[in-house]
Amino acid sequence: MPLSVAVAKTSIATPPLNSCAPDFDKAKNSHSSDVLILGGTPSGVAAAITAKDAGLKVILLSQDRVVGGAISNGLDATDIGNDLAVSGYPRYFFGLVSKFYKSRLSWRLEPKVAEKMFSAELLRHGITVKRNVSIKKVVIQSNQIKSLTTKDGQRYCARTFVDATYTGDLLALSGIRTHVSDSDLMSYNEPAAKHPSMSLVAAFKRANRADVSRAFAKNPYIRSYPQLPNPEVIYKHGMPSMTYRVCVTKVKSNRVAFTKGPHYAVWSPSWKLFMKFYFGKQNPAFMTVNANGTILTALWQIARLPNNKYDLNSGRSSFTNVPVPMDYYTQPSYRNKINVEYAEYLQDFLHFVQNDPNVPIAEKHALHGFGLCADEFVDNHNWPYSPYVRAGQRVVGQKTLTAGDIFNNRLKGDSVAIGSYRLDMKPGLFVYSQGKLFQDWAVFFKAPVYEIPFGAMLPRKGVRNLITSVSLSASPLAYSSMRMEVQFMALGEVAGFAAAEAIRENSPFRDGMYRPVQIELRKVGAIYKIEEICKMMTHKERVVEHFHPPTCKAHGVY
Repeated sequence: MPLSVAVAKTSIATPPLNSCAPDFDKAKNSHSSDVLILGGTPSGVAAAITAKDAGLKVILLSQDRVVGGAISNGLDATDIGNDLAVSGYPRYFFGLVSKFYKSRLSWRLEPKVAEKMFSAELLRHGITVKRNVSIKKVVIQSNQIKSLTTKDGQRYCARTFVDATYTGDLLALSGIRTHVSDSDLMSYNEPAAKHPSMSLVAAFKRANRADVSRAFAKNPYIRSYPQLPNPEVIYKHGMPSMTYRVCVTKVKSNRVAFTKGPHYAVWSPSWKLFMKFYFGKQNPAFMTVNANGTILTALWQIARLPNNKYDLNSGRSSFTNVPVPMDYYTQPSYRNKINVEYAEYLQDFLHFVQNDPNVPIAEKHALHGFGLCADEFVDNHNWPYSPYVRAGQRVVGQKTLTAGDIFNNRLKGDSVAIGSYRLDMKPGLFVYSQGKLFQDWAVFFKAPVYEIPFGAMLPRKGVRNLITSVSLSASPLAYSSMRMEVQFMALGEVAGFAAAEAIRENSPFRDGMYRPVQIELRKVGAIYKIEEICKMMTHKERVVEHFHPPTCKAHGVY
């Protein structure tokens, strides 16, 4: 037995971890570190702080002008699923939020507060942060990333790398195979994804078809086809949806009115048609206000934030969810142009809803009195710097999380984080064909708590000193559940610990690293096994979350 073990070890020997030349920092515009993180998202911040606390030299490169990703850009009514599943770094961060607002544990904050808190944490830990970074080149040697070069001529060498971007940019630049959006929707034998279909939104029976066709042809976010394509064709080439999470208020002293831009007259005819033919007996206009102050309509979900502010999100109709162009991933230099064009579109639509007579009274009333917050995004006309992109490129990993894992195979030996949010695939594509408007497929299923495997963070093939904390290997359905900021933050913490372990071993990332990572997670109070969460639940909660109440043994949902 000892002999066979020794032979096995020799056969899988790994090369040492990439190292930077001793004099690399002495060269002009050159910087070296133990860990380089691309992506100033909450996940990237968590990875940076965790690695720094482990004694590593860390550099964080943010592609935006702020750190904090979506949370610093308007997504401030944070979705969490089961709050018992939030532990470790995300629990710590939102504890800081509660202290700031002098309230009980809160998942809601203001964008400017989020950015200040993330920045303050990075400063307190002495982490080097570069903003507005654009990567030009990746140098790969011996199946490891050696260095990055930015468009402004800076070079960064590191021993390990973390892709914490929403869009999977470092994966793509390193030649790692990925999936985008729904291109692999029907590849995982998931019952809910076997027969996706387009749903009818409106039939323009009493309208001149030529006028309707012209109106929708001028809307950049609605595709027109002479014949409706097979849904499977649409999904194979599908794209994720995005929207802006806009911070709004009714406080007059802090309110900036929604204004219309030069394209308003071009876009508004399609909006008028939508209002006239969407709302009716099948889709009645409504407005409800939840106990927590959230305003709900077909067009909007407007969630209350501290200091009389609100997080404005797309509502049930998903009319302001739009498809992310493929250029957003393949040509990052186009992103700013895409963002600006969509920002103008949405600002015009907000003005339209408040002022156009074709808008139902309930929708007009829900948005009445709201405007942008004058004290938010003050150097960007009070508009978020970046939209909320719901899914980027997902790595083809050593393990892949599917809907079957969420509902039935919930336990993972290499579990490093907990997921708990609903499967929530937002539609983002509207299609006009032959007098009818269709919308792409959507999913909204309640999910139990489940475990996220470490192997889903590691590329199956390619460079070996790269780990991702956002673009995990998952089916589109499964990713729609785990794409929440608290999960990304927890996975960022995992990536930081994994980087420390890789450097300690002087070995690239490997699947067996989950064991020492689990030990470090336990030290900081991060929970990665769902049975531990079960033990904190009441009997009723255990039943709801599909545990055997006396033993906390997890069982399948279906």
